[in-house]
Amino acid sequence: HDWSADGARLAATGGKSPGGLPVASVLVWDAADLDQPPRELRDPEAFVHSAAFTADGSRLLAASAGRGKGGVRFWSPGGDLLDTLHDPEPEERRPGEFRQDIASAVPSPDGRLLAVAGLRKVVVFDLPTRTHLGTLARHERGQRTGPESREVASLEFSPDSRLLAVVHAGADEERTSFITLHDARSCTRLAILSV
Repeated sequence: HDWSADGARLAATGGKSPGGLPVASVLVWDAADLDQPPRELRDPEAFVHSAAFTADGSRLLAASAGRGKGGVRFWSPGGDLLDTLHDPEPEERRPGEFRQDIASAVPSPDGRLLAVAGLRKVVVFDLPTRTHLGTLARHERGQRTGPESREVASLEFSPDSRLLAVVHAGADEERTSFITLHDARSCTRLAILSV
């Protein structure tokens, strides 16, 4: 779930797809009139895992996945589907499709960057141009040590948008997790924190 920066709207994932399968929509409430039902932004092709407003509130981003139709959907405040951002690494996907599920799409506080997390990698884009800047975390199956041996659990930009923290979930007997800190624009790893 996410609030628009002005506090006027609340967005959350919800609803059922045809056949009762998991979440297929983003629900948007008008904060001034919460007694009214939310506007439903239905994804016609995929399941919706998360929703977030851009810093200026001009777009709502929905991270979607399912049956090779994953991507980041860009919705207008009025509920129009504007565009879909696909995986920029063509050697790892079929044309126009994310190979992995997209768990979240997080815009930076300054509105210039977008981090997209799947279970095995994080991809950073220049948000205004949607240019791929880099891939900064990649979970390799079979890898036994270090942060890249863990799946990506969550990510967060620093308030000044300069840093990106990526949480890698524990998967060993000790359930060790890591946080990797990256320069958000260059995608350079700056530190590894064990938690």
